Amino acid sequence: MGLAVGIDLGGTKLRRRLPAAGHRPVAEIRAAKLGPAAGMVGAADLARVGAG
Repeated sequence: MGLAVGIDLGGTKLRRRLPAAGHRPVAEIRAAKLGPAAGMVGAADLARVGAG
């Protein structure tokens, strides 16, 4: 089954809870392709940008 079990990849829950969903675009939700290290790369980039 993997880690994606229970994750709403279609964004159904997001669309139901997003205020004014009919008036703004809804973010696309996709499964990660780069593996677990991608989160660390993203966190490092956010820290770098925030520090600068």
